[in-house]
Amino acid sequence: MELLPPTMNEADATLLRDLFEWLVEPSLYFLRKFCRAPVPTQDINLVQGLMRLLDAHLDAWRDTATPVDPKKSGDVLTCSFLFSLVWGVGAAVDDAGRARFDSFLRALLRKETIEELSTPGAPVPLVPPATRSAGAIKASKLFPEVRGQ
Repeated sequence: MELLPPTMNEADATLLRDLFEWLVEPSLYFLRKFCRAPVPTQDINLVQGLMRLLDAHLDAWRDTATPVDPKKSGDVLTCSFLFSLVWGVGAAVDDAGRARFDSFLRALLRKETIEELSTPGAPVPLVPPATRSAGAIKASKLFPEVRGQ
């Protein structure tokens, strides 16, 4: 968090922290236990990939000539984080695993009870309170269900 752009406000930094604490550990657990990776990976490398992808999306906060609209910054940051999570972590698995990871992530964002996370030793998702930006995420806005599949 020390490497975030200096123009990023505290609310956005808190949002990022909440997203990491809520989504990363359960996603890694699900990936390891319920998906198959065609190429061996380590959790630290997957998280580094997520962080590198996210860092590439933070240029809008580094550009002081055209600052990010504070009213939209949370949505932009959330979408950038989710993109980075999907491609930095979820893309490490085979096609069947990607479909499972997609369903898992959608359920996690809807704050549903996930059967795979109810086993002993599974991480408990740290869902932020609804009073904070990450806790107020509406999964239906982020991932509309596609009809006709």
